[in-house]
Amino acid sequence: MARLLIVDDDSETLTWMESALQRAGHLVRSATSVGRALSLMDSWSPELVLSDVLMPQTDGWAFSRMLARRGIPVLFGSVMAAEGEGVLRGATGFVRKPLSPAGLRAAVERALGPVQQRPTVLVVDDDLEIRLAMTSILEPSFDVLTAESGAEALDILDRRDVAVLITDVRMPVMDGRELVRRVRRNPKLATLPVLVQTGDREAARLTGVRGPREARGIAREGSARPSGPSASRRQRSPATGGAERGDWCRRGSDDLPRS
Repeated sequence: MARLLIVDDDSETLTWMESALQRAGHLVRSATSVGRALSLMDSWSPELVLSDVLMPQTDGWAFSRMLARRGIPVLFGSVMAAEGEGVLRGATGFVRKPLSPAGLRAAVERALGPVQQRPTVLVVDDDLEIRLAMTSILEPSFDVLTAESGAEALDILDRRDVAVLITDVRMPVMDGRELVRRVRRNPKLATLPVLVQTGDREAARLTGVRGPREARGIAREGSARPSGPSASRRQRSPATGGAERGDWCRRGSDDLPRS
């Protein structure tokens, strides 16, 4: 049994999630806003927070930074395809809505389960200074691999499990657009979260990646890891490891093209 806090601005969602997790034996409390959640946490400390992302006033991303300072792990649940962003922000996991009570309970059990190795991030950019800068930002919290072309990235992906791929678009040998196409055609990589890091928004749009998001900024925001007794759980990688990758990202991530 674990102490769980669910935060979602939809009261019906809170009701069924709370009931599903109580039936699994957990002690569950809920809040319809981040402000109410913080008030609850003044006198009670959850072992895991399940948070929506899209909420008024304070969203889930901002809430996760507050939780990180308290050393409390977070499991995101959202209609958004934002698995990659969730990993970079240090989430224990990310599940797509809608989901079933059984799926919710399974996701919580994974989040509360044994500690796994740190997530691995692959940074692809032909500019050495950018690769070094991204590595410097990410290394406190992630294992970082780098490649200077799409071709080199595919070789790494063939040999290593990666939680998130961050790629530039305009590169020699094989550019980011072709890299994304080949990743999506590979059944083993089809659900891999991808973020585009480029100053050319039109080029980013042509990759088909939702956004684009500023990967470097996201990484900076998520680089502060918690230091409390629950901190080790934040080291789990929700997008690595065989079958779990499919569990976490079953519908694909970041709305990337599969053609």
